[in-house]
Amino acid sequence: LLYCDNSPYGSGTVNKVLKNAEKLRRYSLGEEVRVYTIKYGQYLEYVIKNAPPRMTCVLCKSGMYQSAELLARREKAKAIVDGSSIGQVASQTLDNINASRYHCKLPIFSPLISLDKLEIESIAKEIGTYEISIIPDGGCGAVPKYPETHADLEFTKKVIENINQKDILQQVSESIEIINKDDTMTVKEKALERVRELLNYNDVNFDNIGRITVKCQSNRFAKFRYLFL
Repeated sequence: LLYCDNSPYGSGTVNKVLKNAEKLRRYSLGEEVRVYTIKYGQYLEYVIKNAPPRMTCVLCKSGMYQSAELLARREKAKAIVDGSSIGQVASQTLDNINASRYHCKLPIFSPLISLDKLEIESIAKEIGTYEISIIPDGGCGAVPKYPETHADLEFTKKVIENINQKDILQQVSESIEIINKDDTMTVKEKALERVRELLNYNDVNFDNIGRITVKCQSNRFAKFRYLFL
């Protein structure tokens, strides 16, 4: 997984990414799920200064695909998977998808591409990522007032050439590194993680009076005071 750190245009999402990664590990068939981060805000700052404002979202998505490709080639991965769904946001019209993917040479799989918001939410609830996804994170501060929704491919190619996108992405890609989960967790979160490991339960949470609640197979709840382990 590649987490694009949009700081200073966004913050507070890294823990959501790590929590989602924990959920997705259940479906990895034993494969290791590594989470990487890239200081993507550097690229966004460059785009905002050097490209037409309305093209920010298209160039942002284009840069994400190419950053993912750089990481994929480093890790010897053969494809990229994303969560695009037609028409859900401005960057996901057919014109924008075509323009933003043009410079990425690896195959891009989008398993949610034909699903609407309600169908995607239903899947998220089933696999346990929905509650994580709705945690407030402040959104992206780089989105222009009037984002391009029907990008012209030839114009996009010209803008990408004019801003030397490949060079700036190569520089930014040097910041890619694996996230150490322990570095992003609070003391309380570390305690909760440790209890999950000891009890071998995933359905473990803090209640509002400082106790840990464990949902057992019988659907009954066991409660006890937590320790900072």
